[in-house]
Amino acid sequence: MRPPWLGSARCWQAPAVNSPGGDCGGIRGRGIGGQAEAEGDVGGELDAGGVAVVAGLAGEIAGGYGVAEQFGVASGQVEGFFVVVVAEPVGFTTDPALWDQAVRLGNQVIWLQTYGATFSSPERPQVDVRLPDGDPRQPLCTKPITSMPESIAYDPERCILAMGGGEFSPVLHEVMEYTVGGRNIFKSWFDYRKKEPGGKKLSQLDHKYPDKWDPDWTTEAIDLLTILTRLVELEPSQADMLERVLASELISMGELAALGTRWPVNKQDHKPRFGYNSLRPLDSSTSNELW
Repeated sequence: MRPPWLGSARCWQAPAVNSPGGDCGGIRGRGIGGQAEAEGDVGGELDAGGVAVVAGLAGEIAGGYGVAEQFGVASGQVEGFFVVVVAEPVGFTTDPALWDQAVRLGNQVIWLQTYGATFSSPERPQVDVRLPDGDPRQPLCTKPITSMPESIAYDPERCILAMGGGEFSPVLHEVMEYTVGGRNIFKSWFDYRKKEPGGKKLSQLDHKYPDKWDPDWTTEAIDLLTILTRLVELEPSQADMLERVLASELISMGELAALGTRWPVNKQDHKPRFGYNSLRPLDSSTSNELW
């Protein structure tokens, strides 16, 4: 699985999760493989994580479980669940315990993909995605970069990534091959920082770029390699969770619509509404319609 940007579920489409900081070559500033702004959402409003959620969806899911406020389904939980099931056309599980497990796993994925900017907790420090000190899985710069690299080299037997005279280790083969939408994440990051950066050249300014390696880029590389390492490790758990969700009883679009969720019916409905108060409260006359 390549959450959360690939594929779409039957009830919704992929959200955009934004992380803070600079663009960092089109990767960090948009999350791992994210979009600059919500695209193809379902006409809802953005939650605190920047994700569009269908009007009334969170509340109706909670009501469907019969626990409403006690269960506390929020748009952030919908987002977390979505990350786990996005690769398959499924609905929402009606099993509260399974829902909670999927949300916890999904929140961990989103925490990583946003560089720790969202869904932080005691186990997930805010803006600190690295593994604990001394963890042998933690990628590190074992040899400093001394020149502007023109290319990268990878030794799969020793799990070493080399560029500009420097080395990073350990780097899993799966990390180097990690792609989202056909885009290799680390190679794309590197392409914006090599001696002759990639990208469109639309003006003379586009031909002016640093001639020395920025030490901050080494830090960025370590963080990105760490995130990809941890995402790779979570993939078996995501696959297992998806199978369990598929095997469980699901709540359908029709059932949610009957409870008051409003699904998009035209192109206008699919446009994102960037605000918490952008939708009218649900009432009997609009409970099953978007406007």
